[in-house]
Amino acid sequence: MKAKKIILTTLSPKTHRTSEENLGIGYLKSSLVKAGYSVEIIDAWLNELEVEDVYNRIISQKEDILFVGISSYMSNTEPTINLISLLKQHNPKIKIACGGFGPTFYPEDYLKSGSDYIMRGEGENAICRLAKCIENNEIPYGVKNVGFFDNEGNVILNEMECLNDDLDSLPFPSRDTMKTVLSKKSSVNMVTARGCSGNCEFCSVISFFRLSDGKVWRTRSITNIVDEIELSLIHI
Repeated sequence: MKAKKIILTTLSPKTHRTSEENLGIGYLKSSLVKAGYSVEIIDAWLNELEVEDVYNRIISQKEDILFVGISSYMSNTEPTINLISLLKQHNPKIKIACGGFGPTFYPEDYLKSGSDYIMRGEGENAICRLAKCIENNEIPYGVKNVGFFDNEGNVILNEMECLNDDLDSLPFPSRDTMKTVLSKKSSVNMVTARGCSGNCEFCSVISFFRLSDGKVWRTRSITNIVDEIELSLIHI
């Protein structure tokens, strides 16, 4: 394992929906672990944590933190910005990377709010390459899907990576929160496909995936899906 730890978190959104596990950061964790990093998930929505609770858990870490990754969408933008502010006030040198629908559509807003990096679109490859850059104290020029301020204060938005057409190549998402999901009688979710075959003008999903080249609608094989189900049963 690499020497420093990565924290992945998502804040509680303003929504009527019942809390559920965040498979997005589950996929990011499994990709980072495969790359050799130590990763902890703090799922605030699932565990009913306030921003201050997440903040306290992060700053109480005994291990050095390589960076904090925050999954953000439109309904939890405000608490995300609040967490960034608290972390930067505590330690201006702490590195923060934000990904998800919010940073994808409004990258400059997140950078101006204190996030050191943003990731647009799908993040499995981007977050691993970004982690290596941060670890080596390198500016992530050329790391696809990543955005940041350069030394002159200019917003740099790197080009988007082509969508991964082989979803079977991705490691299964981390199921750290499975027991919490079951104890709350929430739904255990799976992602069997990505994108959408529709073309609705009002839907952000189409806009999200069409920022990148490649097939918008992609599916996993039946064998791959069944393998994940069998592996997930171990966590029950």
